[in-house]
Amino acid sequence: MNPMPQKEQPLISVIVPVYNVAEYLSRCINSILDQSYQMLEIILVNDGSTDESGTICNNFSEEDNRIKVIHQENAGVSAARNAGLDVAQGEWIGFVDPDDWIEPDIFEKLHQAAMQNVKQVAICGYIKHCANGWTDNRTCPEIAMVVPHINVLEYVLDEEHFGGFIWNKLFAGSLINNENNKIRFRNEFHVCQDLVFVIEALLNSSDVAYISEPLYHYCLREGSTTESFGVKRLTELDAWEHVLTEVSSVSNELEQLAQFRLAGSAIGLIRDAVAFDGEAYIPPLQKKAKTYAKSYLLYGKTDLRMKFRGMAIMLFPKSSYKVWQMIKKQYNITWWYKELKGDHL
Repeated sequence: MNPMPQKEQPLISVIVPVYNVAEYLSRCINSILDQSYQMLEIILVNDGSTDESGTICNNFSEEDNRIKVIHQENAGVSAARNAGLDVAQGEWIGFVDPDDWIEPDIFEKLHQAAMQNVKQVAICGYIKHCANGWTDNRTCPEIAMVVPHINVLEYVLDEEHFGGFIWNKLFAGSLINNENNKIRFRNEFHVCQDLVFVIEALLNSSDVAYISEPLYHYCLREGSTTESFGVKRLTELDAWEHVLTEVSSVSNELEQLAQFRLAGSAIGLIRDAVAFDGEAYIPPLQKKAKTYAKSYLLYGKTDLRMKFRGMAIMLFPKSSYKVWQMIKKQYNITWWYKELKGDHL
């Protein structure tokens, strides 16, 4: 039997895009059902799954009337999230990916932080789980609970703070589903869709509330979109160029940071093109990286080791990749790979 929600609580819509994740889906849904904040509308969007994911969604909906299930033909994660946004009734909107899980009090704490500080967006820390067992606890206890707008954008763009993820953030429904300016995920981007959505939302809001506590568990699985290479991966650059255009009018500092990240994105794609037999893509990626190489070198908040590795990959893709692979194998180290890979992969 469902715990009785408190009637004075506003409704939070939680959107979960689902595609062929039967192995992980029950863990994800149970972590949402177990929330201390019970006034939830849980929207499961089955995006044409060919495994048992759709059946699992239906079974959960029969057990809990807070769950709504949408079945649609496969159209991608952006379309799935948009389908959820189109039917969401909540005063607040959150997102959970189907292979991740959340702490039992994430929505209670995010909502409380937003209400106490009268903000339209609340953000929390997270833990990144990699397939090899490595974990990264991403919390920023040095950051105040109320973050000024200009700093929020910086912390979303860099790799050390919030990140451009959708799932560690709670948004006011009036911000996302405003009739005059609905914010939606862009189907043309297959990578960094979250980042573009978050930037557009934040540009329409002001300061945000922040909780450093890691309340979200992000799982990076082998074989995910960012662990392979192809034409869809190249839309990562398109997404970053869109972000660059959006933030350039805000401040010179944000423009420089976005240029640095765009160059880093191109360098990461060069490395993956070598690793995943995408050699035909290397020359145009090198051209793009070189366009922003000056910003990459001059940006002052990243250490020289990372810049050296990045420039080596940009200029000498195959040989530098082989060298790093030999170092990694000989000394059994992975720290350089983790640093270079960053959160955009």
